Amino acid sequence: MILQDISTVRRNSTKSSTPSSYSSFFLATFSTIALVVVIVALIRIFKSKEKEKESAEYISHVIAAQEAERNRISCELHDTLAQDLRIALSKTENKQMHTILYSCISLIRSMCYNLAPPDLVAQTLSQTIQGLCVRIHDESSLDVSLAMRIDALPLID
Repeated sequence: MILQDISTVRRNSTKSSTPSSYSSFFLATFSTIALVVVIVALIRIFKSKEKEKESAEYISHVIAAQEAERNRISCELHDTLAQDLRIALSKTENKQMHTILYSCISLIRSMCYNLAPPDLVAQTLSQTIQGLCVRIHDESSLDVSLAMRIDALPLID
């Protein structure tokens, strides 16, 4: 009789671990795998965002260093070479030499200006663009016209 009860229990237990228990096992396994995949994806996204932020910071530092170097070169050209040419210009009496020295000074001024363009903090964008148009007109004698919509000025300034 005990043997008969044990065999009945075994049959009942095998019947209960059929389709519904397999489906719950697969569902739990699938849910766990899906959760792991989502966590791995989130970790990768987080790491890529960190790398992107570090890259942006690096680029920002490189650009700042380039701007500082441009300003240094511009100041050095203006304070040394341009001043020496100015002195030579004041001491020369030869008209041809005077013209050449004046042309060199103008070229150095232009180079200094191009190396260190006007600071947009001191001027608005529209004022800077207008100044560039005037400069182009003065340097090239080209007729330059600038049209800006009044309703767009708050967007660019």
